[in-house]
Amino acid sequence: MLPNDHGTSSTPGTATEGGVRHTTDAQGNDVAVHYDAAGNVSLVEVDTDGDGRYDTAAVSTADGTTLVGHDDDGDGRIDTIAHVDRDGDLTRVDTVENGQIVASTLDQDGNGAPDTVIEDTDRDGVADRISYDRDGDGRIDYIAADTDGDGQLDAYVADNDGDGQADSYSGGGDSYGSDSYGSDPYGQDQVPHSEDGSGYGADDTVL
Repeated sequence: MLPNDHGTSSTPGTATEGGVRHTTDAQGNDVAVHYDAAGNVSLVEVDTDGDGRYDTAAVSTADGTTLVGHDDDGDGRIDTIAHVDRDGDLTRVDTVENGQIVASTLDQDGNGAPDTVIEDTDRDGVADRISYDRDGDGRIDYIAADTDGDGQLDAYVADNDGDGQADSYSGGGDSYGSDSYGSDPYGQDQVPHSEDGSGYGADDTVL
């Protein structure tokens, strides 16, 4: 995130090539629109809390996805990144710590609700726990984990009867035998991804 510096800009209200236009949105928030050398918008920053610092940034990718980063705690660093597709649907939310994506929450079936959480519990850049909502009821009911750090999933736990308690598990000892899952797939203890780890890992970068 950048300080809200109105002195390093082109003329407000005009699009420029390779410059920045400072303006406000409908809510009166300060907005900085960055343009590349061709005059295309390359980055939009918004100060949503009026503290003089931009806390939200949006960029578009080549496939039409818009990435929206937000500084949740006001420390000047992005904490979450939302992925919005061409149709305006939220498909993924990443949690960022110290510039590294450590968790992702995905809507893999496209129904508008999160169903997969992938997290890097040891913060080594590799996903080591994957949680699923297999029946689409909004509750995590299956977890696969790498308990020994070898990059392979070796422990599996499931809630087969939907009571919120693990009732079957295999591998990795008994550490998951009595876990409760809760009902919020976006919760602090749950994170998103696909079983093969696609779309999440050490090479993921932030805005």
